[in-house]
Amino acid sequence: MKLNQSQLQALDFLLFRINTLPNKTNDFTNLQAVIKIDGILWTGKFLEKINSSSVVQNSVDFIGDIDRELFSYKQENSSIKAIDQLVPMFFENQGLVSFAKHKDDLLLLYKELTKLLTNVTEKNSLPNFLYNAKQLSPNPNLALDYMDLSSYEELELIAILDYPSSKN
Repeated sequence: MKLNQSQLQALDFLLFRINTLPNKTNDFTNLQAVIKIDGILWTGKFLEKINSSSVVQNSVDFIGDIDRELFSYKQENSSIKAIDQLVPMFFENQGLVSFAKHKDDLLLLYKELTKLLTNVTEKNSLPNFLYNAKQLSPNPNLALDYMDLSSYEELELIAILDYPSSKN
């Protein structure tokens, strides 16, 4: 499924929230999107840092220190509009929330989340990077701290995986 960068960032935030749902009984701890870039499979994070209900972006301030900017979910922040659109769609569907907490069916989770993603029309104004990028094929040993994705309008979402359990 082809998704724009804002949809992938929103998915990344939602996967983080699913990983940290209270009272989970499934074993998922590190759900990540798998994307195809120029025929090569990659996984990683589309948001630099996520802190509970906020997206954190680092920048350099005027005296050369690192400035951490927080974009809080539910605070009408124009930088994360796609996230603000997707997350309520998920949490308003109690059946899907219960499924995500208790079932280990990644294919069905992928199908349900991609249905929600087709309704995400808002755009974020966050940088377009893949952080902690890991190539899955053809060279599974290649890892990058970041990959600039700004030249790609859309990327193909291939799967959702629980990365630690898929490292074999």
